[in-house]
Parts: sequence; structure tokens; C-alpha cells
Amino acid sequence: MISSHILPELEKVCDNFILMNKGKLLRQGTIAEMFDKTSTIKFIVKVHPVESVGALLKGEEYVEDLLIVDDSLHVNVYDAGLFKQRLPLLISQIGASLDEMKMVKSDLEAVFKSAVEEA
Repeated sequence: MISSHILPELEKVCDNFILMNKGKLLRQGTIAEMFDKTSTIKFIVKVHPVESVGALLKGEEYVEDLLIVDDSLHVNVYDAGLFKQRLPLLISQIGASLDEMKMVKSDLEAVFKSAVEEA
């Protein structure tokens, strides 16, 4: 058993986890089980014009939230498959261009923050 607040290091050496905050059990299980319990997946999308594509995405039911940061969209989605399927269609509808899209890998730190917010 290891007790630490350095979550990136624990993720490299441990198979099972117990996440606690202020003495309260938040989550427990394997790393895969921890990631399954997070509700959204984050994407960073570079598009032009960013505001127009952002406005279209805000109306989609699978989008939890969306921020415009510089020339990119930071999008949290409930359904990554649907997002990846619909994004090209939305972009083509308005004649926009997609420069880059990447899914941000979740880590144990993100899972912990999400669990604390839920508690």
C-alpha cells in the first residue's frame, strides 16, 4: 500500500486505487474503472472560424461544455464517437476548416478532481 498525493507517479506503479479527500472515500478500483466513472471526454479542436463552429457545437446534445481558447475549442463531450462523427458534418455545413483535433487523455489527477467536485 502506498499513500501519496503525487498521482502521476502512482498511476505508473499501481494497479488498484482508493481516492480519498478529507478522510472520505471518493472512488476505488482499477485505473480503467476510475476512467469509466468520469462522465466526459475532452477534445481540443483547431478550426476556422472558431466562433461559428463553437456556436454550432453548443447546440449539440452530446456537448457538456465548450470554451474558446485562442484559436481553438476546448470541448467536453458525453459521447466521443458521436462527436467525432458529427464534427466534420457541422464544419462542412458552414464551409469552415478543421486544422487539428485531439482527444486529451484523462489521468488520475483529472479523475480525482472530478470526484472531489461530485462529492
